[in-house]
Amino acid sequence: MMSVSHAAPLETRKTLPVPFQNRSQARPWTFLGPTRRAADRSLRTFWLACGAGLVVGWGPPMTQSLAADEGVLSQSVDGVVLQLGDWAAVERLIKDAKRPVVVDIWSTSCQPCMKELPNLVRMHQELGDRVLCVTLCSDYIGLKKRPPETYAERVLEFLKQHDARLVNVLATQPDTELYDAAEIESIPAVLVFDSQGKLVHRFVDAGETVGFTYATHVIPAVRALLNR
Repeated sequence: MMSVSHAAPLETRKTLPVPFQNRSQARPWTFLGPTRRAADRSLRTFWLACGAGLVVGWGPPMTQSLAADEGVLSQSVDGVVLQLGDWAAVERLIKDAKRPVVVDIWSTSCQPCMKELPNLVRMHQELGDRVLCVTLCSDYIGLKKRPPETYAERVLEFLKQHDARLVNVLATQPDTELYDAAEIESIPAVLVFDSQGKLVHRFVDAGETVGFTYATHVIPAVRALLNR
């Protein structure tokens, strides 16, 4: 059964960790970045989808959520939460983490991505909170008729299948813009940052890291980082 719930009222949000509080007098449940008009239009689209049974439901912001000036739109199913955000929001999250961060940039149209991403979940289960694990889905390609939130159902379904209780983000900028911002040429891509937020490893399916895997490349790199 679809369940719909709202985030905590604004007056209670001051109990959230400082990096993730709203940083201005915010309107709840608006998007990260777009204008108010665009956000309201997207929200109407989202609620129509909810009424048609196309979207699983709302969920409260995650403990480790994206820092947003105007709130974060999120959906959850069985404890797996998906948030909307852009690369700038992910960068703020990396900066505020104060621990190593692994960002897996993927898409439901990328079979190699979907093959490897479950290994990020296993790595998280093994290493726990010593590392912040982030999935960043690039399904949105910039079509006006298909805003980012319309991709949420299939993204959540895949994440749910693998019990991906991570920081899961659905990009609000078109895929090509996202790749430019993250300085990657293609996906799958896994970026590893140290506890100071510095990029220390960039694994992409090209060049010297072509054919990379979590078992052979990413996990050993992360373990070495933790053992410094």
